[in-house]
Amino acid sequence: MKKLFFIGLSSLVLTIAMLLGTSFTSSLSAHASSITPAQTVKSTSTSQPAKQDSNTNNHGQKTLSALDYLKAHRSELVAAVAKDLKLSSDQLNRQLQGGKKVTDIARAQRVSEQQLQKDLKQDTTTLLNKGVSQGQVSKDEANKFAINFSKNINSIYTLLQSK
Repeated sequence: MKKLFFIGLSSLVLTIAMLLGTSFTSSLSAHASSITPAQTVKSTSTSQPAKQDSNTNNHGQKTLSALDYLKAHRSELVAAVAKDLKLSSDQLNRQLQGGKKVTDIARAQRVSEQQLQKDLKQDTTTLLNKGVSQGQVSKDEANKFAINFSKNINSIYTLLQSK
């Protein structure tokens, strides 16, 4: 009889524990599903540095794309290209404004298109490195531009043609 009483009491305790456990876990589930992403806690681990946005510099300031930086500093790029072509900036600008293409001007100055592209790559790299050092262009953006230079050459020609 004692055994039966003990087994019955144990069964009752287990049943109550299961009911309480079920209600407890369901309330936890309901609470967990109501948490929005804004309420989640970010890890404060310092083992990995935070990834920097490619459009910001180390001070959190907005940076320009490489092409936008070159557009903003067109006169410096024209001066460098003019020097490569053994012309003054004014002479090069006048010819460009007259509708001549950079490649035609280079040919007239006895500079091959291959040499022109080599010089343009050096000139744009120098100018972009200046932008990186001033925090106006991200290093990543300048590197991508240099790596894809052959794809960007027409954009540079267009930039030089524009005023």
